Amino acid sequence: MKSKPRSTPKLPGSISRTNHPGIDRCLGFLAQNFHEPIQLIDLVKVSGMSRRGFYKAFHRCSGANPGAVLRHLRVEHAKRLLIEHDLLLKQVAKLCGYRSENTFCVAFQRAVGIPPKKFQRQFLMTLYPKRQTGKSEPTLTGDVFPPTLGVNVSIGFFNSTRNVKLRESLLQS
Repeated sequence: MKSKPRSTPKLPGSISRTNHPGIDRCLGFLAQNFHEPIQLIDLVKVSGMSRRGFYKAFHRCSGANPGAVLRHLRVEHAKRLLIEHDLLLKQVAKLCGYRSENTFCVAFQRAVGIPPKKFQRQFLMTLYPKRQTGKSEPTLTGDVFPPTLGVNVSIGFFNSTRNVKLRESLLQS
């Protein structure tokens, strides 16, 4: 079953500018510290308001709850990391403030509608589309080399003799 992407918070034009100084401080805090564990009490302290007053003002100014804004910031940062860097999901999760890779993957899929690696692959496919030659070219995917080498690659080879020689040279070294 495919999950529908969650709607993004309806933030004003700039994430740090609203008509409320307490909420502005809170949004600035979120933008600077989204990679750290943040609790509602932290946001209440930064805003200088009561918990109930903060929550009502935050929702009125941003159109979402603080958790949704935090998730939005983290997922947008994760998208940038997935597109611009070749990092493990565990590293991306940590850099975005998630405690585990699984939590990150679930949050990303709920927000975007697809898993993070599929998002990354789709982006790369738009940058480097497959050649349209009319003929299908042999492609090896998955575990091409033995697990002892620690190599997991997807490589297209045009000459199977070359593939065997490459594999033998890697096994010998």
